[in-house]
Amino acid sequence: MRNISLAFTRWAFAFSSALQRIPAPITWFAFLLTAGALLALRRPDELLNPYVWAEDGVVNIRDFIDYGARSIFHTVAGYFVLATKLISVTALSISFKHYPVIANWLSFSFELAVLCCIWKAPTNLAGKALCAFMVLLHPNGGENYIVPLTAFWHATLLVPLALLWKKEADHLRHRWIRSIFIVLGGLSSPVIIPLSPLFLWRAYKEGRKEWLFAGLALICAAIQMFAIITYGMAGDKQGPGALVQLLSLIDSNVFIDFINKFIGYAFFYPNQYRPYIIYLTLSILAILIISISLRLKQLSQTFWLLLCMFFSSVALSVVRVSVSIIDPYLAGPRYFFYPYIFLYWVVIYLIVYSRFFFSVILSLLLAQGIYTTASLPYIRSIDRFVWKDYVEQCKASTFSEFVFPIHTSGSSKDVWTLKVSPDDCRRLH
Repeated sequence: MRNISLAFTRWAFAFSSALQRIPAPITWFAFLLTAGALLALRRPDELLNPYVWAEDGVVNIRDFIDYGARSIFHTVAGYFVLATKLISVTALSISFKHYPVIANWLSFSFELAVLCCIWKAPTNLAGKALCAFMVLLHPNGGENYIVPLTAFWHATLLVPLALLWKKEADHLRHRWIRSIFIVLGGLSSPVIIPLSPLFLWRAYKEGRKEWLFAGLALICAAIQMFAIITYGMAGDKQGPGALVQLLSLIDSNVFIDFINKFIGYAFFYPNQYRPYIIYLTLSILAILIISISLRLKQLSQTFWLLLCMFFSSVALSVVRVSVSIIDPYLAGPRYFFYPYIFLYWVVIYLIVYSRFFFSVILSLLLAQGIYTTASLPYIRSIDRFVWKDYVEQCKASTFSEFVFPIHTSGSSKDVWTLKVSPDDCRRLH
């Protein structure tokens, strides 16, 4: 086994060296082409038939009509979503009539840029290109892609990159980029709140240079917390309260459902494996625990930060909504977006640093997760609305208000509405 492991290590080193000799333009082209194709496949309906969804219509567009560019500083669902607001305001400033097309392509480009950051930023992530692709290849229902309303989910991934930044990458340019990552990501979602203590931990461990970034993270966390306390986090929270939802995990049935959804479903599609999904989940947990225990003394700070990010994201999802009513494929896939990404980053780290046998087992597990994603249906059944036609009808309307339907589920029977005056439609180009 040791000889096989050494042979595999030499082969991997030779393969890595060969890849590094490939000209940079070719690797960039290959990465962008692959990532762009995978991103398009996660939600092709929004590139083929772009439209406005949920709060992007009833909140962001309404805010822009009433307040213009100042609406960037307004909250959505009780917290700041800076990345989403920047995309929406930019697209609306260019064209109201063609807003969905412009906004979706801006969001597509932004999400592709975040993937490039994961790949190329000087972080301590293991297998950075694979980590970037797993943002697209982890199993979920696909609602977190392409539309501007979900751009803030991708912007928030910049915060973990800043947290995992290499200590040696301390040039002035690097410090500016790292600061931008923290501010843009931190003011795009409340995930910065549970992640900010990890910046403090790193600053405590590494010293003076890290305190600047810990301070930025804490400021962003404080701003988001202030917004939540002031405006209240609206949306999907159900049940008697966050503490009670956490305590409900004590119940064995709830706990089994919890570990199945946040561990087992990340690799195995439940409809295919439901009778024995709990056994698969427990097997995955056993493999992870044994892999960690065998390398316990060799695991770096990066691994523990990744593990903390996973548990923090899971806790944030659990206190937001009851585990019993969410599902990564059918109901609220967004609540599994960060937990699954961080779980896969943990697995990739263990693949690189575990003993050969467990590296192979974990690689097979990773492949199973990708297979599960590939087996999901990509073309959603969505009733077709044409935004530009509604804009023209609004301009020609003789009524005081024109009602735009706003998609929430893809069905024309389940829509929100945005009321806009014909004067505003004519004023917005």
